Amino acid sequence: MLTMESRKQALPLSWVLIFFLAISLCGVKASSGKPQEGPVVEKDQWRKLLVTEFGQITALDIKEDPEKLPYHLQFITLEPNSLFLPVLLHADVVFYVHTGSGKLTWVNDDGTGTIPLRKGDLCSLGEESVFYIQSDLEAERRKLRIYAMFTNTKDNTFNPSIGAYSRINELVKGFDKKIMQAALKVPDDLIDEIINKRNTPAIVHAVSKQRNVVQEPEASFLKNFLGVGSNSNKLEKYNIFDHDPDFRNRYGWSVAVTKRQLKSLKRTNIGFLMVTLARGSTMGPHWNPKATELAVAVEGKGVVRVVCGSNNEDETACQNMRFKVNAGDAFVVQRFHSMAQMSFNDEAFVFLGFSTSAKDNHPQFLSGKGSVLHKLDKHIMATSLGVSDRTVDDLLHSPQDSIIFGRRAWPLEQLGREESFESKKPLIPSQSLEL
Repeated sequence: MLTMESRKQALPLSWVLIFFLAISLCGVKASSGKPQEGPVVEKDQWRKLLVTEFGQITALDIKEDPEKLPYHLQFITLEPNSLFLPVLLHADVVFYVHTGSGKLTWVNDDGTGTIPLRKGDLCSLGEESVFYIQSDLEAERRKLRIYAMFTNTKDNTFNPSIGAYSRINELVKGFDKKIMQAALKVPDDLIDEIINKRNTPAIVHAVSKQRNVVQEPEASFLKNFLGVGSNSNKLEKYNIFDHDPDFRNRYGWSVAVTKRQLKSLKRTNIGFLMVTLARGSTMGPHWNPKATELAVAVEGKGVVRVVCGSNNEDETACQNMRFKVNAGDAFVVQRFHSMAQMSFNDEAFVFLGFSTSAKDNHPQFLSGKGSVLHKLDKHIMATSLGVSDRTVDDLLHSPQDSIIFGRRAWPLEQLGREESFESKKPLIPSQSLEL
């Protein structure tokens, strides 16, 4: 039998169960779009979930395997001094701050907390957390731009039917006055203020008066309805620009963040990556043994070459291809598929993204002293390639010992001719990869 104390502790949990029943009715959902057949989703194909004068949210769903639920990516943009109002997370999420600054406030079972956000920050929040974000009013008036990837692990998946999160104000207003009164233990006039308040968009201007109207009732809700105390709790974060990249030379740099650098990624099982290629540079051929890469081009344009990793003799099952990527486009490369990324001769190519594993990925490069080719028996490799042992010797003693390197100038028309790219052809059958 439950004691009085245990009943008291269980009460907030019972309200949470009721709370979740309302999610399917008032969750923030992405409108369904037609699945893409190729590895590229162009900028204008991202779904617009919200557009206001103070910010916008766009979204994209990507499947790495037909048997799995999609990974859900969102791009949140806040104008200076704007507020993304509180939401309840339906899945774990990893945030990356691309530009601007602001602060993130959250509430979960461990308490509440606020951390500053700036360019290069990575952090994560668990499902059932409630959070909101406010952008700073900077002298430079930079927008706060945040990329968010929602988890897709065995025990914690993004469910497209209810969306990535629910807005707190909609969930609160979904209950009648008696339930609200019993849960919040606040005066009737405050309940009336919440219930009768007109609906506000998810992103608003963060003026002081509006903060009083919007945040204080919701803060009371978070504390009383969810049974969460006000103890402060620090959220772990990692800034990629506070640390040296994994690799850097005059042709570019690359960085990967795993659970080794940010322990909270272990829960989400999501990693982060960012690559900058100077003009006329190449990230050498490599494959990822542990994760699929989901990337977004954030600057310039480039070419991605993908070589099939399947030994299936059915030619329709996998196609080697190359495709052009422009700023704002997203693309995916599956685990074990070999790839190379190239910038054009006239501008740099920068892309960032997420990997589907938080473990150390250890990409396998074909070139350099760390190449897997150096670890194989020379004669066996010569037989595999159908060449002489001497040819393999020459190959392994190449002076090239870099994963990012320059190349001889390629004519722009060779790289830039639209008809030379296969961006509309599937990397694997369309039913196996949906973007």
